[in-house]
Amino acid sequence: MPAYQLRTLDKAALEGPDGPVPLVDPRGVAMIAMLAVAGPAGASEDELLLRLTPDATAAAGRVELARIAADINDRVPPGAIVHQSRGYALIAGSVALDVTVLPSDRATPEPRFLADLGFEPTPELDEWIAAARRRVAAPEPATPVADRRRSRGALVGGLAAVAVAGVVVFALAGRPRVVDGFAQGDPLIVADLMNTTGDTLFDRSLATAAAIELQQSARLRLYPRSRLADVYHRMQLAKPDSVLTFEIAQQVAERDNVRFVLGLEVRSAGTGFRISGRIADVRRHAVVAEATEESATPAGVIPALDRVLTTVRLRLGESVTDLRVRTAPLSFVTTASLEALRSYSDGANAWARGDYPVARELWDRAIDLDTGFAMAYGSLGSWYYYHHDRAAGERYFGEAVRRASRLTEREQLRLTDRYLGYRGKLDSSVIVSGVVAKKYPNVSTWYNYGTALMEAGRFTEAIPALEQALRYDSAHVNSYINLASSAAGRREYQRALGYYAIAERLDSAALFHRDLNHDWGGAFVRVGRWSEAEAVFRRMAAKPGLTERGLGLRSLGYLALWQGHVREATGHFAAAVEASRQSRDPLAQTRYRLLLSSASRLGGDARSARVQIDSVITLVAAPSLEPRFLADVVDQAVRAGRLDAADSALRILTQRVDTARKADVVALNFARGAILLARGNADSSVSLLKAAVRSDTSAAALAYLARAYESQNRLDSALATLQLMGHSSLFGNPGQEDWWRAPSLRAGLLQKLGRKDEAVEQLRLFLDRAKSADADLPDVADARRRLAGLGSRA
Repeated sequence: MPAYQLRTLDKAALEGPDGPVPLVDPRGVAMIAMLAVAGPAGASEDELLLRLTPDATAAAGRVELARIAADINDRVPPGAIVHQSRGYALIAGSVALDVTVLPSDRATPEPRFLADLGFEPTPELDEWIAAARRRVAAPEPATPVADRRRSRGALVGGLAAVAVAGVVVFALAGRPRVVDGFAQGDPLIVADLMNTTGDTLFDRSLATAAAIELQQSARLRLYPRSRLADVYHRMQLAKPDSVLTFEIAQQVAERDNVRFVLGLEVRSAGTGFRISGRIADVRRHAVVAEATEESATPAGVIPALDRVLTTVRLRLGESVTDLRVRTAPLSFVTTASLEALRSYSDGANAWARGDYPVARELWDRAIDLDTGFAMAYGSLGSWYYYHHDRAAGERYFGEAVRRASRLTEREQLRLTDRYLGYRGKLDSSVIVSGVVAKKYPNVSTWYNYGTALMEAGRFTEAIPALEQALRYDSAHVNSYINLASSAAGRREYQRALGYYAIAERLDSAALFHRDLNHDWGGAFVRVGRWSEAEAVFRRMAAKPGLTERGLGLRSLGYLALWQGHVREATGHFAAAVEASRQSRDPLAQTRYRLLLSSASRLGGDARSARVQIDSVITLVAAPSLEPRFLADVVDQAVRAGRLDAADSALRILTQRVDTARKADVVALNFARGAILLARGNADSSVSLLKAAVRSDTSAAALAYLARAYESQNRLDSALATLQLMGHSSLFGNPGQEDWWRAPSLRAGLLQKLGRKDEAVEQLRLFLDRAKSADADLPDVADARRRLAGLGSRA
């Protein structure tokens, strides 16, 4: 149960673990109440302004709302309210209400709801309170045990009456005897479901449902499946992907110092089904608790499993009070359709193995079977955002949020965290993921928290969070991978390589997934181990999948360019284009054609560079091209002299910008500044490029700003801007070309400033970088001529 509660009946007040929590502005209780009733979607800024600050100007009202929210967050650590693009929302699980929020209005209002706010409400707020009183219900008086048993049966039959708070009354004829030796936070190994019915419908669907039910508990912690591969290796199992039977699970428990194992089984019982659970204490080598329920039909299997797991949680020492607070019916928080649940579970499995098209098909099928399946909508939202289709991602996340009352508290928080992260609200995502990690501590929640910190660029904080995840599972591969990424973010590349080495030992295939291979090889490049980087990239390029092949070829192209081997790079990028063309991936094809255009131009083939830009312009309408990718199109089109193509890309970019996303605004400023500079409008371009550079110090943005300053004859400013690129390698991103050429560009400015010796030094630095470059590379030949003209030898 949340440590903070808003009392709304009669006199309203915020209560904390130590008693009443005084707020600076009494309107804070009204704000919390409005957001709690609104649910995970939150309330729009316009609605809050109308109800809480109707007499203030819009600007002044926004300041007041921000101040009220900040005061609440200060007093409800680590925060209760997040600011979204169109308003505010209450973080699930941060503050509880003393009333139940109903899914629809009822005939009789609750007159005690916000009857005394401690201040005189405005007419607009009074209007909202009057409407909200039909949406809430005061808790019912305690009922005898026998009545509770009947109540639960009615609830399973009529789920529409379940409230957002998820309060459920249990059918308990008496509290079962608690298993000796199970302590708060102890791990529990859940064996694979034993299904002897012959109906595969039950296999993965019931396992998923069981995990969701057990994860609601604050008392137990599910043993991480990611540890099994290591334990199976130590057990010398012939098949490391063996089914985790109840017996094997007990052997795993003994090997990994876990005391308790849960086995679940579904079998035929006449024309119906029997669902049972067994708890084994491996120290005593005995089954110490059992529970059995029956169902006459397949539709009743999930409720029967629910009852079995309720008994399991009681036997492991969870209190009846905690069960009431932390449990909602499985058929409500997942789905009543076993077919839908199987499709959802199979989709999650496909996603985990990287089979994304199959995952989408299965999740689509899940919502076709149950249009109220919130978890499936959320997964589809993640799928589309991951594939850079924002519009579809927003649509599916919106559907998930509208059905968020059909999620457990933990799943509500996970949905909020994912949605915030994909929408670029990284600071808010960090807050929510931190709440989840502290409230439901395990390897996955601490990993998610560390990942949110890493994605927000807070690498120093991410490292201890990811290390905390490893305390729950020392073999968690993804934690080591993100530790490597965080170390690289701190430019600690040797340390990053150490983490990558551990990840590869644990799972030899883990670093050949998407961009992980590129990051791993990039760390080798940055410490001068080029041959090892090339070996990593060639292994990726040899993969049978078109996507993996394209990514490996792209990395090989970057490595060749970094050494000045432009013709070799051109070959790799051309092969990557062909792989992406066969896979019909417009985003990958756009990226690889832009790289091919860049390499062609560096090699002196301006015509081929323009041909690639012409091909790219036919792809930019694809929804997977977000503003940051379209800004790259503008960049390369400008460099190739195709301003008409740059204008076309800019028009689409402008239509897709979300002004609430800083990265979008940066991309727009950069693209506009690049085009204005190309058209000779240096004064206007400088202000736009400076705005971009304030948030994006990429080499490309710095190079354009330096050129803009040079056009204004502000040579010192141009030189200072180029100095920001530094001398550390900017390997493997679109700015690599500018970083590689930076010493030559600095030399040109120094010559104009009359600083001959420094110009010579920079030209020698450039030629040292290009010492193995193609002999006829235009940039290299130009640098040699300039160096000779300064009376020096290369």
